[in-house]
Amino acid sequence: MQSSKAQVIGEDFIAKRIMATNDLVRQKCFGSNAKGNIAAWRDVAKQVVQRAVKGKFMQGDTIHRYLRTTGSKRLVEASTDPPWGIGLFLRNPHCTNKAHWKGSNWLAEILMKVSSELS
Repeated sequence: MQSSKAQVIGEDFIAKRIMATNDLVRQKCFGSNAKGNIAAWRDVAKQVVQRAVKGKFMQGDTIHRYLRTTGSKRLVEASTDPPWGIGLFLRNPHCTNKAHWKGSNWLAEILMKVSSELS
């Protein structure tokens, strides 16, 4: 995801740095420091991540079965990384109340959609 983001916003050097490491924390850091055309990334981010998530869950039966066990439950990405999460951590007492969310929960929405598609 971070590499795709860097490519889309015109930060090819950062995309290469991301792909040169297997350290997820460094990849996230590099991607977060990319300052190119962020609006271009926002236009395609959900589609890019949905393709990646679907590919990930199609790779193995165990992970695919795990996602299917969520059924029709509402999933929540309890993180402070908007728009991907709800803007709250899991231990926050308001994380189960959508009225208190500060983020868009994109990642969980994508997971629910992929779960539905793969069922």
